[in-house]
Amino acid sequence: MGAILTLWGRPDWMPVGDSNIREWWGSISVPHEVQKDFGTAVTLVFWSIWRHQNDVVFSGTSPSCWCILNHVLQEAVRWEQTHLCTRNFVLSGLRTSGLLVVV
Repeated sequence: MGAILTLWGRPDWMPVGDSNIREWWGSISVPHEVQKDFGTAVTLVFWSIWRHQNDVVFSGTSPSCWCILNHVLQEAVRWEQTHLCTRNFVLSGLRTSGLLVVV
């Protein structure tokens, strides 16, 4: 989550070390115009972590932050193509960083 928030240019949204999800979610101030996209993007990240955890537990996959990040990137493209969130919010920082190139 931290890498993605940094790429979005919002390291200030990073969870504090010992906070739980409920505390973190309530502590961030998201501009009204991006609240829906932010919620969708956070759901995507948590869903990707959950899927990777299942792969580790049930398929013997090695734990990997890069694997999760790659899944987030691939799914973000799909989610944006189906208009679940806007390109400007989710992928703009990733494109700028050079981590994502969409043709």
